[in-house]
Amino acid sequence: MINDRIRVLIANNLLQIRDYLTMILSHEPDMKTVGSVETSTLAVEQGLKLHPNVVLIDITMETPLAGINAIRILSEKVPEIRSVVYTHLSNEELVFTAFEAGAVDFLSMSSSAIETLTAIRAAAKDQTAI
Repeated sequence: MINDRIRVLIANNLLQIRDYLTMILSHEPDMKTVGSVETSTLAVEQGLKLHPNVVLIDITMETPLAGINAIRILSEKVPEIRSVVYTHLSNEELVFTAFEAGAVDFLSMSSSAIETLTAIRAAAKDQTAI
């Protein structure tokens, strides 16, 4: 059963957010954090190296749209990786841009742990709500 776990890469410039998400995932028997990075450059690098099932990624890291650029690169190079945006931003244009880049879901950082876990599971099964 352990080999069937959803492999998640966390990409967020805030250590507290990365730690929070890692802690949440650590309690889920069907999930495993395979990496935790603070830049979009590292998100791409680790995504290409580790081939996670899901990348939980912020939009703004080193630049205002760094996460979207990372999603675009990962979607082009490894289309089986599912990117779920996890951000404090939520305007319609950013949501649209993220989906255009290849994101499969868009969560607010104010989402509950259950909503976040549900989105990760849905993304891994390619069953996102949107």
